[in-house]
Amino acid sequence: MRVSAVLYRCVNTRCGHGSKGHQLKDGRVFAIGSYVSDFSFESYFKEFRKQVYFRLEHLLKLLSDSIKKGEVASAAAARIHRDDGLSLFYGERTKKEARAFQSHSVCFCCLFEPPEHALPCGHVLCTPCVRSYGRLKSKNLFEIHECPLEINTPGRCQSITLYLKPEAAGVRILTLDG
Repeated sequence: MRVSAVLYRCVNTRCGHGSKGHQLKDGRVFAIGSYVSDFSFESYFKEFRKQVYFRLEHLLKLLSDSIKKGEVASAAAARIHRDDGLSLFYGERTKKEARAFQSHSVCFCCLFEPPEHALPCGHVLCTPCVRSYGRLKSKNLFEIHECPLEINTPGRCQSITLYLKPEAAGVRILTLDG
């Protein structure tokens, strides 16, 4: 007689585990015992570092090849970031899913700067990303033909011309009392 083992997945986190034991989504306890994880950073560190260096070498080779072909380094880096980096996170999303990646506190394109420039698709980019992905029309005017976060998305963002505040310009705020 063969008995098949049923595998359940505990929904409790380490801090929520406590005396509850192992629970299913509906709250039923299926086993007792403390929290156990199969993953630890210490056991994965060497593999993680190897993968990071492998990926960096790959990206540097793409950049070097693009520069050898005559592409400007900053334009090549932006294209590689969009096509080879952002596409891993946003590339296979539907238009509805891509729109869910919106933030007004951090630019989801670079994850460094605060976003300032809203695109028609709803995504908001920081000034350095607008400079990287847009085309210079005049001293402070940039035109963006496609949203870098909506890669491989049908019906991409329409073109928009953005005015970038000159670096030496201050910000003025009008307030009305009463």
